[in-house]
Amino acid sequence: MAIRAVVFDLDYTLAVPERDRQTLLDEATAAAGVRPIDRQEYLDAHSADLASETRAPIFDALVEDGDPVELASAYRRAVEDALVPIEGAETLISDLRESYRVGLLTDGPTRAQWGKLETLGWTDSFDAVVVTGALQAGKPDPRAFEAILDALGVAPGETVLVGDHPEADVRGAAAVGMVAVQVLDGRHGCVPEADAAVDRERLGEGLRDLLLRQASLPDGREGTDTGHSYRTDTRHYYTFGTGRCTCMSDETVHESRRTRSRRAIASYLRRVADALGRGKPVPADEEQTVTVDPPAESELEIELEQADEHVSLEIEMEWDGDEDDIDTDAAASKATFERYEDSAGEWRWRLRHRNGNIIADGSEGYASRQKATQGIESVKTNAPGAYVVDQSRDEEAPETGGSKATFEIFEDSAGNWRWRLVHDNGNIIADGGQGYSSKQKCKQGLESVRKNAAGAPVEDAD
Repeated sequence: MAIRAVVFDLDYTLAVPERDRQTLLDEATAAAGVRPIDRQEYLDAHSADLASETRAPIFDALVEDGDPVELASAYRRAVEDALVPIEGAETLISDLRESYRVGLLTDGPTRAQWGKLETLGWTDSFDAVVVTGALQAGKPDPRAFEAILDALGVAPGETVLVGDHPEADVRGAAAVGMVAVQVLDGRHGCVPEADAAVDRERLGEGLRDLLLRQASLPDGREGTDTGHSYRTDTRHYYTFGTGRCTCMSDETVHESRRTRSRRAIASYLRRVADALGRGKPVPADEEQTVTVDPPAESELEIELEQADEHVSLEIEMEWDGDEDDIDTDAAASKATFERYEDSAGEWRWRLRHRNGNIIADGSEGYASRQKATQGIESVKTNAPGAYVVDQSRDEEAPETGGSKATFEIFEDSAGNWRWRLVHDNGNIIADGGQGYSSKQKCKQGLESVRKNAAGAPVEDAD
């Protein structure tokens, strides 16, 4: 049975809060002037009242003094303000809708969950949305899954459920016959009921790869991973193929497959050649999340095959090695620093995402190429660990921790939201270059820079 639909969970699958839920709960109770509430205490009360429009009935069972309606509103605002989508979520949903019915099944009060969708700008992003607060049961109750299947007009066996929670999402979906894909973020281990598992940071790539392999999943349930399994062995086979890169042994260490233009393939192979020439670990994928460190000499095999209308070009390196050769947790980046000289003779840089968007640039021109490189290195070093402060809320960065720079979010005179990365010495070392229509979009922009800056390669551009 072919896959016709994909259903997503929302929280911790497609969107995550910038601050942990206990902190958000503390902010809400302080704003409402009620006693602090432990997160687990809240979850216990929540599980006892799944069918509700707001969180007010939940808080009514937890606080004796204070207004539960006010507390529910304060908590909803805190969660919405902190919520950000995972990188690439909007593109993933849009791309999937071209080939599949795409739904959302999310637990929680109806007003709270629809408020999140409004904040994210996703109220019209799905073919169907089911919020279990409008039902008499939440996940993993079969009625929740049956509701979204009915809304999409599909059968369980032709539907993939993508979610993070082992019980609510994975086991619940598997119990009704759906294909269950577990999203991993370090909070839960993979469970045997999952047909596949993918790291949240690589959800887009992993899910697309799984759907390409869908023929082996729905009936035989043969899939156990989305192309990412890890092992060590004393013999490594590192294969470059046109449009793909595979690191193989008796079991697969890393595998990815996608269609790429000649230019994109050339860009990736240049990175490989550069790493080999410099004696550095070689990236096994475009995002450089997995690397392998070949020895000074290895066997090289080049094979060109033609079968029917298909042509295959493979370049294979083989050597004796050990587990230290492979790093499956290398720094990942979906962006590249472009260094260039402008018409005035000044050197500049920009950080370009692989989707073509410029997500950051230097706020000034540099007198030399070397100075521009130093500016890039400062961003690579400081962006990942920089604190984020919202100047509209008069926030200040903590005195300890973080890096030697701080992300500042502010609203300009035209009502657009912007960010800048300010070094402790007062210099602006990077900014977004563009204004954003909302604070939420601005946060998404700087988070993309935080995630991609450190591992981004540096190339000279025309």
